Amino acid sequence: MRHIFVFSLLLTLSLSILYIYELNLHFLKCPNKDMLLWDANIRMIQAIDVIQYIKHQDWFTGLLLLLDSPTWPPLRTIISILIMIFNGSPNPILDTRVSIVFFLITILIIFLGTFQLYYKQSETLIDKIIIIFSILITISFLFLLEQIPEYLFNSMLEIQGMMLYSLFLFLIYSIYQKEIPTKNQKILFFFTGFLIYFTKYPYGVLITITFFLIEIIRDPQFFLKEIFQFLKYYKNYRIIFLILPIIGIILILISPYIFKAIFQKKFIKNFIYFSILVAFIEMNFFLYKNKIKLLSNQFRFYY
Repeated sequence: MRHIFVFSLLLTLSLSILYIYELNLHFLKCPNKDMLLWDANIRMIQAIDVIQYIKHQDWFTGLLLLLDSPTWPPLRTIISILIMIFNGSPNPILDTRVSIVFFLITILIIFLGTFQLYYKQSETLIDKIIIIFSILITISFLFLLEQIPEYLFNSMLEIQGMMLYSLFLFLIYSIYQKEIPTKNQKILFFFTGFLIYFTKYPYGVLITITFFLIEIIRDPQFFLKEIFQFLKYYKNYRIIFLILPIIGIILILISPYIFKAIFQKKFIKNFIYFSILVAFIEMNFFLYKNKIKLLSNQFRFYY
């Protein structure tokens, strides 16, 4: 078993490195090697400004600038800052290499995650060979995607998100295999979810959608039972907090056709934002006080 694992791992890494090496050769032939796109350029400028504030010992302003992210959360900007500090100066080409590292880690996550979850459960040699072959085929599909070369060399956040999201999916699967998550699973779950959310806010929303989809497919009756259990207690004046965002969405749909002078889009967006914010805070406060009574162990863990 160990020999098969080592051989398969070395083969996977060799193919991945060869793929990246060939892409890098084409990249080096490009006359313009500064391929940072608009949000990556903004992050680099922001990272340079933060470093300047740090050099002048204005830590507070630098921290505020870092938290006041112009495009996405500050995680990738922090990585760029560390690269500049160790390199000694800004380097757009070096900044793109971070995505290559994340891509290789993604390959390792797919290989080790599948190996851990499926290979050890295989009893016959044929089953083990099929699992290894499936891993290689799955990883090979990544090499065929047209978007991968583009994202590898422009410091976009997609590769970083792919890496963390792949780890998160394997983690969710391992958690569902057990009735009660272990302490290490809880820590890794929180840490991975935190990193995904601070890679891109929409990725954090995607995690929530993923969880609900998994629960609906896994046991629709149990999922509906949890929802009705929640609605049973979340009623009276609290329903207003759920209705307000729905009203805002309806206003967006009808505003181009009627009430143009009254309901401007900016007003509607602000209305939706504040109504969702109030609903989110109030609902979480309610869930925190009543989580034992309302939520099952599985839902309570994710909450």
